[in-house]
Amino acid sequence: MREPKLIWQLFPINILILMGAMLAVAWYGTHSLRIFYINQMTANLKSQSHLIQPQVEQMLASKSFASLADYCTQAKKRVPTRLTVIDLQGKVLCDSDRDPASMENHADRPEIIRAVNGEVGISQRYSATTKQDMLYVAIAVFNDNKPNGVLRTSIPLTAINKELRHFFARMAFGLLVV
Repeated sequence: MREPKLIWQLFPINILILMGAMLAVAWYGTHSLRIFYINQMTANLKSQSHLIQPQVEQMLASKSFASLADYCTQAKKRVPTRLTVIDLQGKVLCDSDRDPASMENHADRPEIIRAVNGEVGISQRYSATTKQDMLYVAIAVFNDNKPNGVLRTSIPLTAINKELRHFFARMAFGLLVV
């Protein structure tokens, strides 16, 4: 019986190593792209929060909750961002997407805790209210230089996750063809 040629002994293992390396590069590229997108979206939400903050502070200080609810609803129509205003005890005062009366207390949310402590709160997690993964950015709103509540902006991550899965699949397929 004849021994297989050297190329047929080396070829399969080289192909496996090459495919493994290319899939690792595809995964790393997708992961890096996800981090980039999340950082860009976070910066965008921070900017939106700081632009909206003065109006929210004014309405919250004057306890004009009906105007605050209208403002959140109108802002949602102009910018595809969910807006939520929360008092220091965690009670939702207004939300651009949901009825605040039906929402649970938000005092235990990580981004709210950070915002109440004077930091910019950033969190990525599943929202029980919207039933999807969300990116949240929360900042404190003030009255006489004292925290008076929290303004939280958020957007769903489903579109990014879907696009990144498609990107990874296309990249992996391309690498396999190569």
